[in-house]
This record gives sequence, structure tokens and C-alpha cells, in this order.
Amino acid sequence: MRRSYSYEVTVEVQGKAQIDGTYESEADARARADYLLSLAKFTAVRVIKVDARGASTVLFEKAYQGGGKVVTVGSLDEAPLCEDVFALYRYPARRALVRVMRPWCDEQGLIPLEVLHRPLLLRQIEREDLLFNQAVSRIATVQARASRTTPDARGDELRRLFRELLERAKHTEALASWPQHLRKHGLAHLLDHARATLPAGEAQRAATFALADWLEVARDWPDKLGALCELFGAAPDPATIAFLDEAIAETLDGPQPIRAVLGYAPDLARAMVSLAHLARGTLDDRHCHTPALDRLNATINRWSLPLTREVLLTRIARALDGTTPLTRQGRVADGRAFTELLPLLVEVGGFQGGGPMCVAVTRRAQTAFGVEGEDLPVEEAVGRVLDLLPDPGTRIGYLLDLLAAEFGRKRATMLTARLAGVLTRVTSLRDFFAGNERAWSADTIREGFRKRLYAGGIRADIADLFMRRLEHLALNPEPAQPTPASSAPSPEPQTVDPVDVQTICMQLQVLAEPRTVKGPHLVLYYEGREYVCDQKTAEFVLGRASSCDMTVGAKTASRQHAVIRNRQGEFLLFDRSRNGTYVRLGVQKPLVVKNSSVSLAGMGTIYLGADPNGADGDKRHLILFQQFSGK
Repeated sequence: MRRSYSYEVTVEVQGKAQIDGTYESEADARARADYLLSLAKFTAVRVIKVDARGASTVLFEKAYQGGGKVVTVGSLDEAPLCEDVFALYRYPARRALVRVMRPWCDEQGLIPLEVLHRPLLLRQIEREDLLFNQAVSRIATVQARASRTTPDARGDELRRLFRELLERAKHTEALASWPQHLRKHGLAHLLDHARATLPAGEAQRAATFALADWLEVARDWPDKLGALCELFGAAPDPATIAFLDEAIAETLDGPQPIRAVLGYAPDLARAMVSLAHLARGTLDDRHCHTPALDRLNATINRWSLPLTREVLLTRIARALDGTTPLTRQGRVADGRAFTELLPLLVEVGGFQGGGPMCVAVTRRAQTAFGVEGEDLPVEEAVGRVLDLLPDPGTRIGYLLDLLAAEFGRKRATMLTARLAGVLTRVTSLRDFFAGNERAWSADTIREGFRKRLYAGGIRADIADLFMRRLEHLALNPEPAQPTPASSAPSPEPQTVDPVDVQTICMQLQVLAEPRTVKGPHLVLYYEGREYVCDQKTAEFVLGRASSCDMTVGAKTASRQHAVIRNRQGEFLLFDRSRNGTYVRLGVQKPLVVKNSSVSLAGMGTIYLGADPNGADGDKRHLILFQQFSGK
């Protein structure tokens, strides 16, 4: 039986091999090699004979002296587990591939959506042992953490999926009609027809195959983006918008496409301003201006494209987190440029881009506002950023996102104090959102704050206080007005305990005060004075008598009403009175302690002899306590 062969012609550009074409006869392959050599564009040209099993032999090679750079793999933080080969055609897997293969994709001018259907390119990647093995290893390491398997096991599975992918790329006869379908009927019809006639995995494969064919004539990044924008049409359905949003995000997810689309920018600050406007769809001729940029801006403005916006904001955050100066005129000009850029990155309740953007903004503030060649300390940089933000809602969102990041968790005490300082100065929901109190009624804003409060580096009891304060503002959207002496005070809403409002403000303000005492200690606040029970305190007496450690003026207090004792770092309150002691722990209902004891854990309030909400209560004599670990 005669063995069949194919003949591949490969060229080397800057030290990297590329397959130029495959031929059935050796003569045709050599003729092509001679022509490529005549162009004097390549450092090497080869003719390789390949048998049916994939074994190869170099028949001809012409090389020149020199060489190029080595293409390495990019960084990767997350990669989805692909249970079958069809998962590789979906966006999460393509996003991981474009990030890990970004240097190679930039060199080739291609994205994974295109490469997955081209067997020659897949074989080229496989033959570059260093690149292929590094990419597999990087993805396998990330996946192993999520799948509780070893990187080697994940690597074996990825190689199996790659071999299956290569085989499918070689046999695309069943997909041949889909590119024509796209050109004739449009993308929306193609997606509907694929979902109706094919299994889910095959439908995604067919759609990406047709789109890859559509992009084949686009030879650079601006052309690719223009071709993708063209497919939106006049009134795309949500599925079409989502599918194209994925493809545009995949295309833009790297520095080289961004530079190609932006064109010339005089400095990093101007480039960041243009990208920030592009993410909003508000770019105009005052900024970087190219035809591709204009078309992409119009598309984002009309259809939003959340994944594309996320990629653009990620590029901005990475640039801000880098060391390249914003301008070429020194730190004063950098500070001005940073001040102009910041409002473009703000949204209701924080920064676009979340935690990574907040960290990047803070680090850039350290350098942009530094003095005499020295960066600002983090606390000062946070203060400068807070001063530039438009309203308390944005400031609180910024601090919450910082606290949720590793950068912020290391500075939780300082950031929590800043948070308390901001929140206690807010008197109405109108102030909170700079006149737009309706923003708090939006579920995304309200739940976004709640989620960030409890996901960050804040203690749960403190987060409860913050949320309770925000809920009170929601029930009282207007600033409190002075009550005329002749009229009776209007009642507080029944859903909010009246004393809680003042108490919460007091407790939050306490958090803003720096602590210097070492070791476990309890701090009590009464009538503007601070009392400290520490490891040296045996007993601390509260009552109406002047001999007490804290003299309380409430008419319901006994002469020696209660005593606080330190038991190995735990502070216990013992009631000695006839009327009892009302203790509130955090935001729980008050406990009545009578001839018994309670542990003063966390933060809360103490009232001697009566319910502070009752007829005999007087909020002026409320005692606030806060326990500190002293670490």
C-alpha cells in the first residue's frame, strides 16, 4: 500500500516558525519555498514532509544568520474547567486562552476564536514546544487549584482536549455552509438557526466558525473591530449583542490591540482619558481619534457591551498601577492629569472596575501627589482620593472596595476609621448621593453596598452598624430640620429605634479615633469623656455617687449601680442595683441585667436603671462601650 504524504512550507519570522501552506506534491512545496526566499523577508524557509501518522521530516531548509525574540506566555489568574472540547469554543475558555497566549496572538494578529478552527495554526503552536508546554502548564496550574487535582493531571487532560480540538479543526466539512449563512441572513438568524438545529456545543462551534471566517479578511486589530461592529446591524437581539460583546472583548484584551485602536496619544494620561470615555461611549474629537475608535465608541454607546467595558477598565487599572508617568512634565503635571482623569472612572457608589481599580487609583495617587521625589504614605493617598470624590456614597464605595482587596485588608483599621468618619458626617440620603436619593432605591446599588460591606475586611458587628445607619438614611431621605420650641417633636419612623440613630453615630465616630492602648481593653464613652479598663483594672464602678469611677447623672441610677471586672481579657458587667441595667450588644435588642452579669463583647450601649427608649430614659446619659483586642 502506498503511503500518502503532505508537504508543509514553513517560514521563520523573528525567530518564530509559521506554517505558510500545505501542498500535495513536493515540487509545489519547493516552488513555493523558492518564491518565499526570493522575497528576502524571512530568516528561514523549510519544506517538511508529513505522513498520515503525523511524523515529519525536513526535506529542505534555508536559513540566514540572526534571530528574533522568544514569544512567552502571559499571566493568568483564572481559567474555567473544560469538561469537553466544546467548552473551548465558549468565551470563558477563549478569554483564558487569549490572556495566556497574548504575546503569540499579538505576533500573529489573531484571537483564539479564529485559531481554534485553523489546523495549521494549531499544529504550529504544538510544534513550538516551549510555548505550548508553558501555556499548558500555566492553565493547568490555575485549574488545579479549583478542581482539587494536580497540575500534571490537568495538563494531561488539556493535551487530550487539544488533540481532539485539532482533529475537529481538520474536519470542518459539516460547518462549510455556516459562513455563507452569516453573510446571507445575518448573525441573529445564524445564532437562532444553530440553536434550533444543533446540540448546544455544536451550535457554539458553528457560530464561532462562521465568525472566524468573517474575520479572515481583517488583517489588523482595527479591521477586526470594524468587521465585528458591522455585524450588529440596526436592531440586534440580546443574544447577538452578547455574542459580539464577547468577541470584541477578546480582541481588545491586550496592550497591542489597544494601542492600535487608539492611534497616537501624546502621553499616558491622554490615552487613559480616551479609554475612560470609550468605556462610557462618550468619546469625541477632543480625544484620540481614529475611524476604528469612532465606530467602536458608537457601538458601546448604543449597546453598552459590559464585557468590552470590563476589558477597557482593566487596561486602565493596569496602566494606573504601573510605573509609567502620566505626563512628561513631572509630578505636578501628573497630579493635575490624575485629578482630571478620576471623575471619568467614578460611577454611583464607587469606582468602575471595583477593587482592582480602587487599588490602582490609590497607588497612582501615591506617586502623582508625592513631594520631592517621595511617594505619599498610603493613608495620605487615600485621603487625597477621598477629597476628589463627589459624594459620600462614592467615598464609602471606594473604601469598601479597598477593604475587600488584599491591599486594603492589610490596612483594615485605617480604612474602617475613614469609613466611619465619612458615614457619621452624612445627615440625609440626599447628601449621600449628591442630590440623587433615588439611587439608593435601585436594587443594584442597595445590594451592592450590602454585599461589599459583608465581603470586605470589616468585622461583622461593625458592618451591621454601617448597614443600620444606611437603612436609617433611607427612611429619612431629607436632612433633619430643627423642631420649633412650641411644637411637639415628630415621631421617628417605627421601624427604626430612635435611640439607635444617635447610638450608631456615636459608635461609628468611636471607630474613627486612633487607639494607642496595648493589650485587651474596654473603652467607655460618657458625656464626651473616655474611660479605659485595661489589664491593670481590677474593678470599674459605675453609679450616681461621686466616688464611682464613672459618675452617671441619670435619675434612675443607683449610687453604686454596677461594676465591670476584667477576667483574663474578658470584661464582665455585674449589676448591683434595684432597677437593673439595660445593655445593648451591637444592634441586638437590649438585655435587662438584674443582679446578674453579662460579657461586654464587641460594641454596644449601657443605660443604668431604665429602658433608654422608655418614659424614664434620657439619651444624654447613654454610655457607649467598645472592646478592643489591642493587637
